[in-house]
Amino acid sequence: MSQENLTDEERKRQELLDKLYQKLGRDEYIEKLSLEQLEFIVNPITNSSFLNSCPGSGKTEVVGFKAAYEASSWESPYSGIAILSFTKNAASEIWKRANKYSKQKAVQFPHFVGTLDSWLHQYVFQPFCYSVMDYEGKDGDTSVNIIDSDSNSPFLENYKSVISYQPNYQEVKVNEYYIDSDDSIKFNRNRGSNLDSDQKAILFENKLKFARSGFATYQDAEYWSYKILNENEMVLDLISKRFPYIIIDECQDLAPSRLDVIETLQDKGVVFHFVGDINQSIYDFIDVDPSQIQDFIINSGMREMKLTKNFRSNQEIANLCARLVGIQDSPEGRATTSNAVSCVLWECPSDQLHVLPSHFEWYLNSKNIECGNCSILVRGKSLLNKLKNTTPLKSISFDIAKAFFLWNSESRKTEYITDALELLGRSMCNLAYKGRGNHQNQHCPESFEHIDWRIFLSNILNSSKDLATFKNEDRPQTWSQWCGSLKIFLEAYFLNLPDTYVGWNEAKRKIKAPSRKANELVSNSLSSSTYSTNIRMTTIHDVKGETLDAVMLISNQDRRSRGGHFEDWVEDPTSEYARFAYVACSRPRDLLIVVAPTLSELQKTKLENIGLVSEELPGTLSQWF
Repeated sequence: MSQENLTDEERKRQELLDKLYQKLGRDEYIEKLSLEQLEFIVNPITNSSFLNSCPGSGKTEVVGFKAAYEASSWESPYSGIAILSFTKNAASEIWKRANKYSKQKAVQFPHFVGTLDSWLHQYVFQPFCYSVMDYEGKDGDTSVNIIDSDSNSPFLENYKSVISYQPNYQEVKVNEYYIDSDDSIKFNRNRGSNLDSDQKAILFENKLKFARSGFATYQDAEYWSYKILNENEMVLDLISKRFPYIIIDECQDLAPSRLDVIETLQDKGVVFHFVGDINQSIYDFIDVDPSQIQDFIINSGMREMKLTKNFRSNQEIANLCARLVGIQDSPEGRATTSNAVSCVLWECPSDQLHVLPSHFEWYLNSKNIECGNCSILVRGKSLLNKLKNTTPLKSISFDIAKAFFLWNSESRKTEYITDALELLGRSMCNLAYKGRGNHQNQHCPESFEHIDWRIFLSNILNSSKDLATFKNEDRPQTWSQWCGSLKIFLEAYFLNLPDTYVGWNEAKRKIKAPSRKANELVSNSLSSSTYSTNIRMTTIHDVKGETLDAVMLISNQDRRSRGGHFEDWVEDPTSEYARFAYVACSRPRDLLIVVAPTLSELQKTKLENIGLVSEELPGTLSQWF
């Protein structure tokens, strides 16, 4: 088509394409880029910007192209661009795409592509922060040991703070809190605190003692990095010259401590480019505040650019997501490929939750949608466990049998491995430590480091293959018979556990057949109770950034756990709860099913107003076939 026949938009797009061709050569991927994407890619890196990206807008692709475009003509051998994200997978994806598009693998040193944490530790924290921490090092080695915030290592007893005595005795571990940039005390996971000045002083001094010994948590590292950049002009000058331009993907996940570091670098002249979707900010538990990020973007004078085309979801799903968070102009979604309803509402009473995975699988099959890239999503792990534990059987032996079954499954899906570790961890903790363990780390007891506990559980599971057949030679075992075999198998492992609260003779009495199941075959119990092996079940946080073919989002039955009930999602479009639903509902391409408890007419109307269409919950499996 001649230039005379082009519209202004087409002419502008062609001009930008030509710029890209000059640096990267002609490529089929380049030719597919939209005008909005091209505008960000060729925007001068010297001009800071915020790329406001709707879900499914191809921002990872765009960041990869931007990195390739800038690196292709980069001249300095000593300074480079840092392209940072928040997970290794996201950073790896950007790196792969950047090098694919650059043809000559140009996105190498002096540039950096990785996580924000790895960049901060490699270039700021480990090389320089020992000085501001007053850590002298050992034998010339000043590298700092990073301690997990959930660690129960015995050496941490040396750094605990007793902040009140009897009758209200209270102690705080040094890795349970951190110091923010204004030197105030903050507890992990937004735990509330009412500390007086003396208590704050005790906690502050113990954190300094921890640092002087060469230890820090990840959040401590951000504090000390902020301190060194603000107190040592030479270090700040070095970093700003080494990385004069920094691109941050998923900027909506920036915690205040990281914004403080960024502001310090920005004031020194570093140019930042933010990429993300503020409506996908769902990390309030680590103090991430989307309004604070938005204010930072505005106050920094970043030029706002937009990606408004959703290449992932069809228009019905894109419209529903926009309504959830109060977006007036919905992004342009894909055209709907059929007359089928894309946004479905099911009502499900609490006693029928266990059949939802099978219902979803049947529904997908009826729509000719493969199950492999579909997920069932929930807000929290308690509901997830209810869905997965679809059986009324409640016993340690059943949980262990299920763990062995999942671990030895042929498919070896990640969620099976995770669930097996969780089930066995809970069981062994109940047997040996009366259930006193950290539920966030496979019920790890205090006498174990998390990694050592996980290795211990893995060793048991790796040796469980014979027991996971639930047979004695070729004869299927009943629960009574299998529990006898399990006792023999577990005894040696149990006796090697440190500091158990009970002896083996007491513990083994808990390993018994589930109630009224002594003579039932173990394999029969598992086959009738194990959840669908074809569909992934996980939390909303776990699928952030993913593209799925279909999603079932399940509401909690009540509002006791805030953020997981459907009314939380539609009550206030500015709330984090609405953003939970937004993240979940924006994952699928063509099918979204929202499952709510039995609804009143008013409640049903609220859900239908955001774009859901009510359908009857499918019948029982026997009716289907």
